Amino acid sequence: MTTDYGTTIGSVSSGAGLDMDPYWRRVSGGKAVAVAVARRLLVGKGSLWWAPDVGFGESGILGLIDDDITADRVPMIERLLRAECEADERVLGADVTLTFDATASSLTCSVLLELGSGPFRFVLQASAVSVSLLLSP
Repeated sequence: MTTDYGTTIGSVSSGAGLDMDPYWRRVSGGKAVAVAVARRLLVGKGSLWWAPDVGFGESGILGLIDDDITADRVPMIERLLRAECEADERVLGADVTLTFDATASSLTCSVLLELGSGPFRFVLQASAVSVSLLLSP
């Protein structure tokens, strides 16, 4: 039996963030959950007036790019990202791996979501000038 996770408008990379698909193409299943969770990670907590508890940190995951991230801080940041992923009621569990490249001022956040229908993986790659969301097929 297939779990119904609803549908959402897909996302496309748009400068330093994700934007709604300009053709309003919808995604469903694990992709819908992954897009929703990725959006949670990209916005700062309290920045959405209709959902003040949604978001990561003050300015979303992009705020980490300008921070001085040291290796000893990575596990704590991964725990906070995992908690934000798991705040979506459709997510049973999440595994988050954060890789930061100080030289390139970029980060990669690999996320494995455990859903009722099985695992779903996505990757957020971000720099000061762009964000990419890579969804597993």
